[in-house]
Amino acid sequence: MDFYGIRVHDGTSYFSVSFFSLVFFSI
Repeated sequence: MDFYGIRVHDGTSYFSVSFFSLVFFSI
């Protein structure tokens, strides 16, 4: 899965990237 140019296959990595993106857009 590609998420903002970051290819992640691990559930933890996906969660971290998603959380980071969520915080980023929240600012």
